Amino acid sequence: MTGDRCVDLQLVDCSKRFTQPDGSVLGVLSDVDLSVRGGETLAVLGRSGSGKSTLLNILGLLTDPSEGTYLVDGRVSHELDEDERCRLRGEQFGFVFQDYVLMERRTALENVAAPLLHASDAAYRNRTAAARHMLGRVGLGDRERSYPWQLSGGQQQRVAVARALVRGPAVVLADEPTGSLDIDTGAEILDVLLSLAAEQGCSLVLVTHDERLSKLADRRLVVEHGSVRPLADGRAEPVLP
Repeated sequence: MTGDRCVDLQLVDCSKRFTQPDGSVLGVLSDVDLSVRGGETLAVLGRSGSGKSTLLNILGLLTDPSEGTYLVDGRVSHELDEDERCRLRGEQFGFVFQDYVLMERRTALENVAAPLLHASDAAYRNRTAAARHMLGRVGLGDRERSYPWQLSGGQQQRVAVARALVRGPAVVLADEPTGSLDIDTGAEILDVLLSLAAEQGCSLVLVTHDERLSKLADRRLVVEHGSVRPLADGRAEPVLP
């Protein structure tokens, strides 16, 4: 399957705060202005706790900014009702997480097909064929009947990549997708993710703490002390933990 259009994302003067159990307020992001152009690959670097995962959650409509405006293809996120938000998230976004988040009692094929269970009639009817195709694209065509516990970490993440892309999203959001893998396996997974995102023409926002892997992206940003700024190629920055 292939995404049918690009989606532009824009954060305008966005901040995010959380209220702590003791009543104090923790500021995570402050006055963020950010655009993600349709079809581009963007790497977001930062130390643990810098706010980069919170930024990804806002982009993925999993949470709203406390202040400011988030526009998804011109639509203001906080004006969407819950049904609209879920539909937009399901149709236009794919997610890849560090810990795979696979269903342990479902096969690789069933895990990849899961996002299509709530798709349109045609996509729903063709979900098994679509999942089988995506498993083949990530190099696991021979493991469709395997359960997650029968797969290596790298193989599980390949299943997660296939699941994220099976519906042909406009945007893929990947939160430390290589963080649980060794260097060589992580590089292989990122290569698969970048290749498939380019093939489908979707945007890819990659959150990572690995500056080496981030250099494969079209553009790089760093999150420090709640602020987001560009990271120039070749410039030494203290972003690694």
